[in-house]
Amino acid sequence: MWPFRKRKPHRLKPVPPRSQACATTYDVLVFPIVDWDFLFQRPQHLSLEFACRGHRVFYFSTRFAPVRYIHNIEARPVAPDVFSVRLPGGAHPPDIYRDIPTELQIAAIESGVERLRERFDIGTALSIVDYPFWAPVVRQLANHVVLYDCMDDYASFANSGRPARELETEIVREADLVVCSSKHLQQQ
Repeated sequence: MWPFRKRKPHRLKPVPPRSQACATTYDVLVFPIVDWDFLFQRPQHLSLEFACRGHRVFYFSTRFAPVRYIHNIEARPVAPDVFSVRLPGGAHPPDIYRDIPTELQIAAIESGVERLRERFDIGTALSIVDYPFWAPVVRQLANHVVLYDCMDDYASFANSGRPARELETEIVREADLVVCSSKHLQQQ
């Protein structure tokens, strides 16, 4: 059983600029399988734990903003030092469960991540990838360590889309670190 800390009630604050944060602390970029408010599971628990340990966490939405919002990246506070971010997805945004992103979609998403990094002075980052869809996007980013958090055998799901079937091998091969939630997944 994991020990849980009881949290004090808090008031959410805007994203602090990097100059106010510890210079030796890296930020965490979460490329999730579900939105922050959909289910509260492993990605959210890990995000909160990173935040408790002094890291700013930017948790991306699985739904994309229209391309016209490429210059207006907003980080909505959802917990202390955890921020939900909706990235641009191009003129025809992809569905992360069904589509493999096109080059134009990848460029729009990457541009959104880079705007976020500029706006909030994000230097070195840990990118946690929870679903294979994000593989072509994180491949384009610089100055980060990629952790693939393999939580399930997505390709075995009857409703799994192309990203799970076609991109998982790629993210496993390219990630700096792969964490599996079970021995069964590790052996695959």
